[in-house]
Amino acid sequence: MKQIKFITTALICGTIALSSCDKQNGDGYIDNAVYEAFDREFPGAKDVSWRTNGNYAIASFEWNGSRAGNDTDFTAWFEKSTAAFKMHEYDIPFSSLPQAVTTAFNESDYSKLPWRHDDEVDVIKKNGENLVLYVIEVEKEENNKETEADLYYSEDGVLVKEVLDANQNPDYTDLLPTQPANDAYSWIESKYPGARIVDVEFEDGGVEVEFIFQNIKHDALLTAGYEWIYTKKDYNRNSSVLPEAAISHITTTYPNYYIDDIEYYETNSKGNFYSVEIEGRNDNDIKLYFDENGNVMNSKPNFGDDINGGISAGTAIQAVLNERYPGAVIKDKGHDDGLTEIEIIHDGIEKDVYFNGKDEWVRTEYETTYNNLPEAVKNYISANYTSHENEADAVETPAGDWFEIEARKGGAEYDVLINKDGTLKAEYKD
Repeated sequence: MKQIKFITTALICGTIALSSCDKQNGDGYIDNAVYEAFDREFPGAKDVSWRTNGNYAIASFEWNGSRAGNDTDFTAWFEKSTAAFKMHEYDIPFSSLPQAVTTAFNESDYSKLPWRHDDEVDVIKKNGENLVLYVIEVEKEENNKETEADLYYSEDGVLVKEVLDANQNPDYTDLLPTQPANDAYSWIESKYPGARIVDVEFEDGGVEVEFIFQNIKHDALLTAGYEWIYTKKDYNRNSSVLPEAAISHITTTYPNYYIDDIEYYETNSKGNFYSVEIEGRNDNDIKLYFDENGNVMNSKPNFGDDINGGISAGTAIQAVLNERYPGAVIKDKGHDDGLTEIEIIHDGIEKDVYFNGKDEWVRTEYETTYNNLPEAVKNYISANYTSHENEADAVETPAGDWFEIEARKGGAEYDVLINKDGTLKAEYKD
């Protein structure tokens, strides 16, 4: 499994509780109080090394203690300013997973070929909180391309996070707040008593809280002043939560599609609605929006105007957006099949921009019309098909851009994928 190894200091003060051990360690100062706290939590730890990341001092070590029951590799996080013990991580065999996690994993697509899981699993425990996370690493090789994913499960089998192509050696510090989060915890407890908080992120102008409530993954978006904007519930593929009118619309209008994901938004000012992603036989997906009664909505509301300065995408992602889509306005930020999804409005067009776990741009998708397709694409369609739909999907990727459109010939319908230069990428008969 992925191990977090850091440069070992010449003197490990975690085993010598002397004030003279306060020092600059690695890339940040660590106070002696942190080493003393470490000794109390992990007496007898061996091969200890330290580093810092933001507000936290991080120790990597071997320990044979009650938390694991045998000698294993550990990582522990302490708050630098208070020496408070915040979180620790260690490995267990895949075969030792709780039954609820094993069952949830076996019911997921990640348990099926070509996916393969690692034999070890990272266990993450936040101190003083009723939350344990199990991180299963899976990988696959398909079409000469390797893909990895980290799957974060709660101990009762709730999949709370999927991260595609993450860093090989994550230190999980991003699961801890970058600044005091007492107000965020208090807000969640007042509105969702007993909820288990997975993550709190402070962005420019807003606060994002990821938590589990009633065994369902939730995401809440708040302003910097902790005014509620929305809460999103992730129902995965549980279509029983949808109104009958929504089910009827999907089955009638898209008979060859299946429901891949359902999210329910409760909002402060834009009403409540469902976001439903459906997928076709050729892996082409469509997003639909329904109000509480199942009526079709034209588009998803824009939440960017609810936060002073708009929704933040993070420094690395924002740099890509500024370069590729200057002047774009962020409508919302979320996750889709392990990727970070940024919903933007650019040149008057709604676009979905996707990034992997390293914040690298993966692709952009948006709807367009036949008339707006490049001439080379239209020429190919008119030369090879007798008719076509007016709507089309545009896809931009680092490897090149292409378009998808439904067309007909010989009495049959086809999903046609055409490269920007007018060459055929793929053709699927419906």
